Amino acid sequence: MTRAKTIQPGEFLAILNPAKDLGEKRPAFNGFLHLPFETSDRPLALWIHRRSNGQALLSGRTGHYAEDLIDALSLPNGHDSPEPAPSNPLVGINTRITVKPNDIILFRNTRKTKTTPNRPGYLGYYNPGQTHLLMRLAVWAHRDQKGQPFLFGTLTPDRPYQSQHDAKVPYE
Repeated sequence: MTRAKTIQPGEFLAILNPAKDLGEKRPAFNGFLHLPFETSDRPLALWIHRRSNGQALLSGRTGHYAEDLIDALSLPNGHDSPEPAPSNPLVGINTRITVKPNDIILFRNTRKTKTTPNRPGYLGYYNPGQTHLLMRLAVWAHRDQKGQPFLFGTLTPDRPYQSQHDAKVPYE
């Protein structure tokens, strides 16, 4: 994927996948995110789903660094990691969602209205894995010069909590 825009630490960029056709399992968006505390981008892929209320839900994963894959190959018995990274549960109304390591989930921002057009179109979470805190995402949908949709947003650490095993965050 080529990109004309360089993203800075704490930013998110996903471009519509031109190779995707209706009904295919390819991701709808490909892009990158740059954690505030890292020196390089992480590639990402997002798929679009329809929630039971009809609203769009975006979910996806970030890729692995080559160094992580090489480290995993050096572990005994072919394990992916010496100790699996904990998941961060999202607690909501009658719903429990887990954001697994390297997973992204974006919900439509129901608080964005015609009177509040500057609010992000999507809010969500990203679990960077390892020992990093859960990240909050605020994402805006835009169109490029050719009219193609793309997503641009920010990543900020979620409020601190005592243990990743007990992470309680509100369901948006």
